[in-house]
Parts: sequence; C-alpha cells; structure tokens
Amino acid sequence: MNILNAVDDFLSKIEKWVIIALLSFLMIVAFVQVVLRNLFSSGFVWADILLRNTVLWLALLGASNATKERKHIAIDIVSRYFSIRKKYLIEIVIAIISIYICHLLAFAGWTFVCDERDAGSILVLKIPTWYFLTIVPVAFYAIAFRFFVRGTKRAVVLVKGVG
Repeated sequence: MNILNAVDDFLSKIEKWVIIALLSFLMIVAFVQVVLRNLFSSGFVWADILLRNTVLWLALLGASNATKERKHIAIDIVSRYFSIRKKYLIEIVIAIISIYICHLLAFAGWTFVCDERDAGSILVLKIPTWYFLTIVPVAFYAIAFRFFVRGTKRAVVLVKGVG
C-alpha cells in the first residue's frame, strides 16, 4: 500500500506542476494575443488552436487530480444509509466499474491518437496533432489508477476488519 500511495503522491505532484505551467502559459499567450489583436490588429495564427488544446490538457489533468483528492462529482447517497462495511464494499464495486470505464475511454482515446498519427495532421508550428492528443489516454489511465488506489485502500481496511 505504501508503494501505491507513493506513486499516487508523486503523480499528483507532477500533475500539479504541469497544471501550473500550462495555466501560466495559457494566461500569458491569451493576454499577448488580446493585446496584439486590440492594439496592433494582428496576432499569432497558431495561438487560438494551441490555447484550445491547452484547455483540454488542463481539464484532463484537473480531472485526474480531482479524483485523487475526492473532489470530483459523486453521488453520496451511500454514506447516509449503509454501515461502514457496506459502504466500503460499495466503494470497491464503484472503483472497479470506474476503472473499467476509464479503461474504455483511454482505449478509445488511444485509438483516436493512432488515427490522428496515421492521418498525419498537423496542429500548429509543424507539430503533429497526435502529440497534443496523447493526454486523453494518459489522463484516463491516471484516473483509473486513482480509483484503483482508492479501491485497494478500502479493500485493505475491510480485510483488516471494520465494523
């Protein structure tokens, strides 16, 4: 369990630093783009598409981090009507289902990335589109890992014994 927690914490630190870097990049480029458009009637041709992809990265990394911190959208009817033992069992089942759904989404994302790679499309500045889209499968597998950690923690508590 300690290894899982260490990996989860390390992943979270990386995500937070990448989120900070991307958000800083997004704000700077957006600000410069607005200034260039309003004051000089010009701008970077590539800025809008790059900013849209930055928002995609921020959203998916933020979703992964929200899952780790249990700040994602959840229906919390379970904690009100069940004992702790049943609640943990239900959380384990929910974690397993969530892992499966994340795997399906990651697999679909990977298929999309491969299709974009095969198509040879270019996003901006001669950088292939598929480079930017790799965040989709990576983020969904990170979210699946978070559910795996949570489910494993609940299973360990159940095995050790809880009311």
